[in-house]
Amino acid sequence: MDILINNEKINYTLEREKGLGEVIASLESLAHKHNSVIESIQVDNAEVPVDYESVDFKRRVDAIRELRVVVSSSLEAALNTALATGELIKDALGELSAKPEELLCDGVLEKVSLIYSGLNQVLSVFSIKSGAVVRKDGAGLDESLARCGRLLSEYDRRYLDEKGECAIKKVLDELFAFIPEILMMAAVKNDPLFEVLSDKQRVLFTRATVRSLLLRSGKSIRTFEHIGENIQVGNDKEALDEICGLAELLEEIISLFGAAKRRGGAAAEVFEPSAIRIEGLLKDITKHLSAAEDAFRRVDLVTVGDLFEYELKPLFEKFIPLLVELENRMEKAG
Repeated sequence: MDILINNEKINYTLEREKGLGEVIASLESLAHKHNSVIESIQVDNAEVPVDYESVDFKRRVDAIRELRVVVSSSLEAALNTALATGELIKDALGELSAKPEELLCDGVLEKVSLIYSGLNQVLSVFSIKSGAVVRKDGAGLDESLARCGRLLSEYDRRYLDEKGECAIKKVLDELFAFIPEILMMAAVKNDPLFEVLSDKQRVLFTRATVRSLLLRSGKSIRTFEHIGENIQVGNDKEALDEICGLAELLEEIISLFGAAKRRGGAAAEVFEPSAIRIEGLLKDITKHLSAAEDAFRRVDLVTVGDLFEYELKPLFEKFIPLLVELENRMEKAG
């Protein structure tokens, strides 16, 4: 069997592989090591779906003359998935608007399921936390994804009624509005995507990311109080979830500043006036957050509550005006 990857023949020695699925699994593992994914497969000039449960994947390799595999970088594949998901959302909304009864069941729900899994896959590849993606109106992607997941569970075993139709239309509209925000943040967080942007795009996309983090930071102020309240009434799991959420937010902010400092250029110059003050605050916040997590593991909930209320909240309140200042400078620079 000849194996071609992106139209180039490779030397591949069969070891114990007897079926096509075993060969594809081996090639997929190799692709992942090079930050790539399999896009498509052809067996003897016939397209085969990338599905390990398919009959095609059970074919014996000694009955195959030629295997052609197309691979692309994970980032490129994620970009394509994000754009395709946007088109799928438009298709689903179009079907819901047309409203033929036969389309208000499995067809639309299957598309919503693909949209939900596609967006989660995109966020994973781009290393974006859904809670960090916030629109100008303050709505968070994590909230829309959670609603979408609940709707899929609710209508998993029953027909889509009028109430469900309205709810799905609303959540699809919300998810569609997040696509540009996801793509801009993806470009800022991933060097290969950032490098192809113009200076103007770099400032514009970085500003959009700063704005998302600023909006999320503003919403997180109340979280400090929630943590103390949850600890007092014994809701330890909710308190831990909130601690993890704040840790993820800090991770995104630290990542953004680290990337700006490393890359240099127009976007980094805008960061410079605030860099020392923000780095100092982030260092103090990280230190106290780490102490709070250690105290939580020791089940020292009194210390956890005190750290969040008396140490972390005041630092976070000082931090937000610096992000506002940074966004304003970026607006002028853009």
